Amino acid sequence: MIPQTRSKMEIEVTKKTEIKDGVHQGTIIDVEYRDTPYSYTDLVIEFPEDMQVLKLKAGYPTIIQESSKLGKLLARFGAKLEVGVKVDPDKTLISKKCQFQTITEETKNGTFARILSESVKPVE
Repeated sequence: MIPQTRSKMEIEVTKKTEIKDGVHQGTIIDVEYRDTPYSYTDLVIEFPEDMQVLKLKAGYPTIIQESSKLGKLLARFGAKLEVGVKVDPDKTLISKKCQFQTITEETKNGTFARILSESVKPVE
């Protein structure tokens, strides 16, 4: 079988999006899992900002305990945390409306908006 190749594609140049520091509201549209360099669970949050819809991620170490960041997040969204019982973050979080706070962070790779992971909470 011959692998499929894509034809050339033109991609529009866009201006850098700036996200204002402060409180925002959005929807958790996905939960992603990564293992490099550590095991993390990332929320993908979509939200409106300056006439466009943007996406940001908030990362949590993949440990569910009453005192862990991910455990506290799941509890805020209604998950019952009992030792020995499994919790599915996808079922608990995807499609939920939320509120969160962003800050601007400067790194060696540039300036980025970052979600304060402790600030993510449900919105009724």
